[in-house]
Amino acid sequence: MYSGYVLYDVFCTNRSAYTSSDMLFYKRQLICCDESSAFSSGQGGFDELLKLNPDVVGWVDIADTNINYPIMQGSDDLEYASKDFKGEGSLSGSIYLSAENSSDFSDCYNLVFGHHMKNGAMFGELENFTDEDFFYRHLSGTLQTPAGNYKLRIFACVLTDAYDSMIYKKYDGAVESLNGLKAYITGSASVCDSKYLSAHAPEKITAFSTCADALTNGRAVVFADTIPCGTAVMSADNTEKTTALTAVGHTALNGQGHWAFLDLLCMILTLLVLLPLFRVRCKYGQISYTNERLKEINAYILCTEESGKTPCKAAYKVRNELKAFRMRMKPGILIETFFAALSAAVFFLTQDITMPLVMSDDQTWLMVVIFTLSLLTDVVCFRGNVHFVRLVKSYRVAPPLL
Repeated sequence: MYSGYVLYDVFCTNRSAYTSSDMLFYKRQLICCDESSAFSSGQGGFDELLKLNPDVVGWVDIADTNINYPIMQGSDDLEYASKDFKGEGSLSGSIYLSAENSSDFSDCYNLVFGHHMKNGAMFGELENFTDEDFFYRHLSGTLQTPAGNYKLRIFACVLTDAYDSMIYKKYDGAVESLNGLKAYITGSASVCDSKYLSAHAPEKITAFSTCADALTNGRAVVFADTIPCGTAVMSADNTEKTTALTAVGHTALNGQGHWAFLDLLCMILTLLVLLPLFRVRCKYGQISYTNERLKEINAYILCTEESGKTPCKAAYKVRNELKAFRMRMKPGILIETFFAALSAAVFFLTQDITMPLVMSDDQTWLMVVIFTLSLLTDVVCFRGNVHFVRLVKSYRVAPPLL
């Protein structure tokens, strides 16, 4: 029961971390960032979001990743670490702009934070930008704000720590200070698009920061040139990605992996058929019990025949029933062991519990079939034998023995 509760809690936490259908409802109200839009006038599609929560300052969408969230800004940099975009308590928190930045993204350098979720939600994919292949396949995105829309052109990823005074600070509009940051990023980056930087001089930089596993207090920071819509940008791909919603509200992006709760449940139940909780001795003890009773009945029949008497018919019937009983149990053990091993193999080969949790997937039907066959084997080979045990006891073939 406790394990079930924990799984449900993990399910809810993961579900809240991913872009949900009600969150995407507000995304659809926003003005698209395209070549002709330049700056949107007024608050546009942010009206509904701001009615819901006045702390909303924008929406970030990095193409072909899970990063597709509203951006919040609290009174300090801890408030939205534990609140969702509606302002309600949430372990996964929100994506939020540093409290030191201007809420309209007018600063030359803007810091945006988010939790590193192991299942890839929130900013869980930022650390993937340290891989050069992943980096160059995910260069573009959009940043929409009530004041105007921007294109994002990612140009570097830095692995650092939480005490990096060059990255985690507020910059004024001086060209010299921003140039110093650019030089630091170039020299410290795990991956850097130097070709882009040699052709462009970013005037507004947005940094996306999350925790990194590689270092104590480690941080992975992705830097993007933030360009007003309508401005040409080198190698920027602004194609909208398609977001498909599953039945439980998770996003499924580009075939991203997941694991299914029902698959895990079927595997556990199949193992419990083989090794029933608290009943292992009772179940497999039937074999030794049957062997002992057969020895007693055979001894009774032999003694009776040697004395010149005829054993009662009940003794022969019980002996035959117990032999049939024993004949079913031995293959039953082998079959149940096979199904248990098969169920575990299917689960561990097809499921990745580090990915988002869903209720079912393409393997669920197979897991249900395996469990059903295992349960039927148990009923045929073991459960029905209770009748024969009662039969043995009821006949009272040889009182001193039985």
